[in-house]
Amino acid sequence: MALDFLKAGKEREDIKLNSQGLETAINNDLFNNKNGGFWRSSLIDSNVVDFFVPFLPLEHKHVVMCALAEMHTLKLAPDTAIAGKIANDIPYFPQETKMFSVKGCKSVKQRLNYYL
Repeated sequence: MALDFLKAGKEREDIKLNSQGLETAINNDLFNNKNGGFWRSSLIDSNVVDFFVPFLPLEHKHVVMCALAEMHTLKLAPDTAIAGKIANDIPYFPQETKMFSVKGCKSVKQRLNYYL
């Protein structure tokens, strides 16, 4: 759904849980996904879970922001060139568009050490 939203020219930050049927889609996927931990779960079926917090995949610009934030945490001067190299090194999906980072911000710290 996030990919469809972005292909429609909207920003990731504009995606809201109650927009575009996102909450319903998450609920249905959790309940009906045989590979998921909530498959046919009574927790979902009986509405015990009140709220889902979706974690949207990171785009290239968000990985750059993660790298700059990690530099700040380590009390280093922000270096957008290094942050860009780190973001370029991380794999992205789907294969045809490479829109979203396969890894989150946690992998940035190890890559930052490589460039220092």
